[in-house]
Amino acid sequence: MPEQKPIKFTELFHFSEPTNAKIKLNRNNTTFPAWDLLLHDDPEWEIMNAYRGGERNNNHKMNGREYLFAFAQYYPYGKDYYIFGGLYRATEIQPPVY
Repeated sequence: MPEQKPIKFTELFHFSEPTNAKIKLNRNNTTFPAWDLLLHDDPEWEIMNAYRGGERNNNHKMNGREYLFAFAQYYPYGKDYYIFGGLYRATEIQPPVY
């Protein structure tokens, strides 16, 4: 059997400015099971990944980045496994809504 090598994240996605992207690992908890939301195309998945600039939690801030890579914790395999949930482009809404 040939040796399997892991695929590097940078081999899948290429940006002229890598610092223009944010990676968000959505972990499971009893209230928001990320994998279940993604699997069932639940609207809460979009809310989980939405920008919320007025919050103190940096998890929802883009800090000037344009792209968000969202992953959901894939608990059937264990806490260290994530599955790709989407690539989003952040755009500014006019007038600003918070």
